[in-house]
Amino acid sequence: MNHFRLVNRWIKEGEGPTLDFKKTIKSAPKIAKTLVAFANGRGGKLVIGVTDEGRIKGTRVEQEKHILLEAAKQHCSPYIALEFQTLVVDLVNVLICRVKESNHKPHYAVDESGQKQLYVRLADQSIHANELVSSVLKSGDLNYVQRTAKLIELKDRLCHYIEEGKGAITIEDYMHWKSTSERSARRLLVDLVLGGDLQIENKAGIDFFSVSKNHQKQHIT
Repeated sequence: MNHFRLVNRWIKEGEGPTLDFKKTIKSAPKIAKTLVAFANGRGGKLVIGVTDEGRIKGTRVEQEKHILLEAAKQHCSPYIALEFQTLVVDLVNVLICRVKESNHKPHYAVDESGQKQLYVRLADQSIHANELVSSVLKSGDLNYVQRTAKLIELKDRLCHYIEEGKGAITIEDYMHWKSTSERSARRLLVDLVLGGDLQIENKAGIDFFSVSKNHQKQHIT
């Protein structure tokens, strides 16, 4: 595909669970949060040389690679492998940094003081994982996940059930609806949160799951 069309297609899609734009990379510890969040979720790509508003500015490829590799090696635990691609768009270089979903979750971002923090990608933000998401990641239940056609069908039925019902469900609601265990419910719901299909909100100590705007957008298109 033409590089100009490809980058502009991403710009049209907008930032989300697997896509982030950066005009430039300035801090290895800071960008490590995004790398970790992608690895803990469904993977993703950084498009460097494009502003948050979608303007193509270009970048210094080797300089950006150096900072990203420093982040992956020194500020991600465990280490995260990166894949790079340089695209020429309107006579400027745009760097693509791809992160695959990890089968060795969780990954932590390590700050300059050596403190480890667990980040995940929710919508278009890399944020601290809450207690539920952290516990599921630490259990290893989201490593080597096989997302079969049956699982995709279940996801669509669940989202329809939530939208046609009360708009949000709890873990207990899902256990009752699917007649399954708490562990299975936690694993599936968190996986859909990290995949961008559900969003999570804690109210009075209870996690509620509703259908995300990202899922609604994909369903419409």
